[in-house]
Amino acid sequence: GRRVPVHDTWSTDNAGALAESHSYLLGGLGHGCLAGGEGDGQWQVHLTWSAGQGHQHEDGLSLLLFARGRELLSDLGYTHSRDRAWTLPTVAHNTVVIDHLDQAANGTTYGALRYFDAADSGCQVLSVDNPMVYPNLAHTYRRTLVAVGGEYVVDLFEVGGGEQHDYFLHGCADVAGAVEAWGEGGPLPTEALATLTPEGVEYAEAMNEGECGLAVRPGYAYGYLRDLQRVLGALPGACILSYTLEGSAVALRAHVLSQPGDELILGRNPAVRGARENDDNLREHWRPFGMFRRRGGESVFAAVLEPLSGAPSVTSVRRLDWPGAALALEISAGDRRDLVVLRPQGLQAEWQGRPLTATAELAVLTPAGATVVGGTAKWGAMTAEAASSGDHPLVGLDPVTQTLIVRGDLRPPAGTVVLLDQGGQRVSPFTVVSAERVGDDTRLRVSESVPLTWDAASQTSEFVCRPGTRHSGPHVVRFMPVARAAVP
Repeated sequence: GRRVPVHDTWSTDNAGALAESHSYLLGGLGHGCLAGGEGDGQWQVHLTWSAGQGHQHEDGLSLLLFARGRELLSDLGYTHSRDRAWTLPTVAHNTVVIDHLDQAANGTTYGALRYFDAADSGCQVLSVDNPMVYPNLAHTYRRTLVAVGGEYVVDLFEVGGGEQHDYFLHGCADVAGAVEAWGEGGPLPTEALATLTPEGVEYAEAMNEGECGLAVRPGYAYGYLRDLQRVLGALPGACILSYTLEGSAVALRAHVLSQPGDELILGRNPAVRGARENDDNLREHWRPFGMFRRRGGESVFAAVLEPLSGAPSVTSVRRLDWPGAALALEISAGDRRDLVVLRPQGLQAEWQGRPLTATAELAVLTPAGATVVGGTAKWGAMTAEAASSGDHPLVGLDPVTQTLIVRGDLRPPAGTVVLLDQGGQRVSPFTVVSAERVGDDTRLRVSESVPLTWDAASQTSEFVCRPGTRHSGPHVVRFMPVARAAVP
């Protein structure tokens, strides 16, 4: 395993490789990791929603994937080379770009964690809202990750606002590699594309680190995307992006669902790391990328990411046309079928010969068990119910004892991540260590520091550390419940 860069941090450190990987949440920073395994079997999928307080990148809801001993989907990290102008913009990260525009990076784009649960190594989930990275443009900017036993990761990225959405998956930045697009019948035909730089945008490479300000020009960074190939004709319902590494059996297959009108473009861009801060060597090192472009203002990008070091396990991914669900994916892996359903509302269907009903935020069914977030799902004789916690007003807090006191009965199991909603302006996550009733209230002891002051009369909290912001309005504590059940 390895440690990963966030914003302007270096892609390498002196600590050496990790012996084992574990899931973690850095709620104050805005970073979550779903992980598992030991030695060569380690895997990690990272999601960042950090606003940054200096040296930040425009990388809200960017994803990084490590498995099979390699960083398969990379974040470039820090550089003092002339390619600093490339490492900062949104287009250089594994996220979605709206209308060729970079995200805001003014230190105020705090995302809001929706849920994080890694209690079951067979199915871990993480979901974050971050529309504030596109102020006055995006009304939805949400990414949800489902990690199934280290075998594959389901990536669900919902975007609303603007007219054009570009979903990027950038490959390994450490080792030279390539990417191809496949359908069920083999490689998809492509044609050369001259540029992705928007019309009217002038592009010239930055000549030194001091010219990194060029990156603020809308659409400028698209000029760093080279050797472009556009897939010809209508895309199949599920496209496979096959990422390979030179001299290695390690690879990544990304099964990405398409819809009519989508474009798929392949290419490469500067990998930066291999140049070791030598400007003269920068164009000797490249990383592959795939980009899905969708128009129309509302998108749900869905991908199944499978790391490989041999034959693939996932053989197909298909969309199920089920009324009552935002999206339903059936994933065939080996001799089994798994199901991931996003926001089923009054869903009534039949799957694998059994009746299925669900109303929830998310439902995942595998032979190993069911995971249901924020609701109820029934499949045959199986029932999984995650009852709502409701909103509990904040009564008090104590930084010394790391406690929150809330009105009413709120006693989630230890390890549950609860969310402090600070007047609808900021969401601060805390991990419960213990919960006990105190009269009409509940005292929650949490594992993180509580870096806040609290004035109950004015309903105002203030951070005693960076960012030092004040938040006034109703303060409530809630959590998104997660239930699990065995599948008979």
